Amino acid sequence: MTLELFLCIALDCSFIWYHCVPSYLLTAPSVFNKVSWIAPNNFTVNTLVGTNIGMGIFTFDWLMIVFIDSPLITPVSLEISLPLSYR
Repeated sequence: MTLELFLCIALDCSFIWYHCVPSYLLTAPSVFNKVSWIAPNNFTVNTLVGTNIGMGIFTFDWLMIVFIDSPLITPVSLEISLPLSYR
């Protein structure tokens, strides 16, 4: 096996692993609508956690969490004291 062949195989495998697997195979765990399976006829539960007609409140998708509001908010005291500490 030549070095070029090895690098082509490594590039193909890394593309499949880092692009195709998260994009197509792992989209199901990002939305937590498994509660709807437990109580499929409960209107309140399906409205809260359902993804088709509901709000989809519980999610593991980082982009949806950040869209609402950033959970990594920096305290104001740190933002003020950090530039002052580099004098």
